[in-house]
Amino acid sequence: ILFILLLLYIFGFGWSPDGFEWYKLIDIFCIVVILLRFIVHSYILNLRYSLVIFLGYSLLLVDQVLNFFPLRSPDISGDISIFIVLIFFILFSCLCFVVDGYGAQYILHYNANGELLNVFGRKGTEKHQFLNAHGICIDTRSKNPSLLITERQGNELKRFDLNGNFLSTTHLPGAYICRPVIHEQEVYLATIWSGDGAANSGFIAILDRDNKLTSAPGGIAPSYNEAGELQKMRQGLKVFKHPHDVCVDKDHNVYVTQWNAGKTYPIKLIRI
Repeated sequence: ILFILLLLYIFGFGWSPDGFEWYKLIDIFCIVVILLRFIVHSYILNLRYSLVIFLGYSLLLVDQVLNFFPLRSPDISGDISIFIVLIFFILFSCLCFVVDGYGAQYILHYNANGELLNVFGRKGTEKHQFLNAHGICIDTRSKNPSLLITERQGNELKRFDLNGNFLSTTHLPGAYICRPVIHEQEVYLATIWSGDGAANSGFIAILDRDNKLTSAPGGIAPSYNEAGELQKMRQGLKVFKHPHDVCVDKDHNVYVTQWNAGKTYPIKLIRI
């Protein structure tokens, strides 16, 4: 391992037109830490997790080596970093959360063996409870990953830590949001109904990193009062019937699937 690191260090200087670059020492330190953590975790954890651990740490190590050499594409490196952090977080942490939005409104946390680790939530109107918990995702945009959970009937997006402790609520009046989908720094939400919940009144909600509604394709323009409160949303254009989910590609185009929409194909929104 030390021999490989020494070669990386030498080649790093040899390939750099500027000669000595101190930041490469940091990269080498990160590589050492990744390898040591791999050894420790492989020893401590059950052997059934060995493949998962190996895959997770291999991805991290590849990413760190790419960061070491200056001949990479910055755009590619950035995409790889985001992908690797997400894959590693999901695989290695073995997190599985299930929302029981059509039942008792509990959030169920399982490990990789299907063993129940934690239960939180339940039906109710308290800040940590739900009225139709319809979707969930793990938010890794900050150093402290958390859970984003939609409460469709309450027009709210709630944040919890990974232990199920309530953190905050984003109120989206008039927006009956389905599943949160994070792409880069934004949250995309299919809104199946809007306003007072009338049929065929859906739109798409797009929130920024601070969970502020910045765009609403198919809906009216978001408006906030002086107190910073979002005003009630509703459909503005008859583009959608009942949007039920979205996905976003690398060019920020949005693909919208719908429920009860006359057997129509998914709609693609092209970013301009």
